Amino acid sequence: MNWWDGGKWNWSAQGAPSGRLILDSVGAVTMKDDPNAFTRPYVFVIGDDSKLYVNWWDGKAWHWAAQNTPPARVIERPGEALTMQDNPNAKQRPYAFVITDDSDLWVNWWSLA
Repeated sequence: MNWWDGGKWNWSAQGAPSGRLILDSVGAVTMKDDPNAFTRPYVFVIGDDSKLYVNWWDGKAWHWAAQNTPPARVIERPGEALTMQDNPNAKQRPYAFVITDDSDLWVNWWSLA
């Protein structure tokens, strides 16, 4: 990752999900828990096991989290990633879209629960 600290650009190695290789990128989004919260990046990727993973920042550290695959499907291709919110004061929710081995479009999203 290449990021700006206000004075210069910096490189930061994000690695890969544990024991995996990254095959493709679905996309990167930013998200806020409320309109006054700090913005947190989320990066969605497809691993060499055809599963979806997310690399996200909690304000202090980066984390990898497995999102797996749709039931009985294999992720074939990336779609896109975006965030949505129900109203201007609501939390934003990340959505990651992928295309599976049966050519269907699937979405992985955070329910805020």
